[in-house]
Amino acid sequence: MPDRRPYLPLVLAALVLLVAALPAAAKIYKWTDDQGHVHYSDKPAPGSKSVDLPPATVYEAPKPSTAPPAETKQQPAQQTGYTQFRIVSPADQATIRGTQQTILVEIDIQPALRAGQQIRLEMDGKTVASGRDTRFSVHPVYRGTHTFHAVVEDAEGRAVAETPTVTVYKHQPSVN
Repeated sequence: MPDRRPYLPLVLAALVLLVAALPAAAKIYKWTDDQGHVHYSDKPAPGSKSVDLPPATVYEAPKPSTAPPAETKQQPAQQTGYTQFRIVSPADQATIRGTQQTILVEIDIQPALRAGQQIRLEMDGKTVASGRDTRFSVHPVYRGTHTFHAVVEDAEGRAVAETPTVTVYKHQPSVN
């Protein structure tokens, strides 16, 4: 008598797949009650109709890159003539709560900004302010994650120094 055990794992795997596929093949029923409310169920009710559902949406995430991170263009402050150039407020990874849509960005630059140079402030990669002041009021800033980055530019618009990027999280209450 031949041994049937070698087929046992294959039979068990087929049963598991069959049982797992049952919910996907289940019928969905729809009906409207006396008050006009629409109901859906996997069990038929009096007056219900079978609903044909579209196939499930499947998303396959892209594979993470194995490339090394790109080199940043930031120059050491000493090579630019500035001993300090950084965003001091808001702090990196800060969470800002409230309904106000303005964020005050403060920059520390040592020594002071030279003649003919200005600071350009970027939020999320777009220029939002520029000038010789070290305090910028950025408006509007909506809820979400935002990055700030500042650049010292010479009179021709060439970057002289850059700050590290600061990431902030803006939280706002929902109004229903």
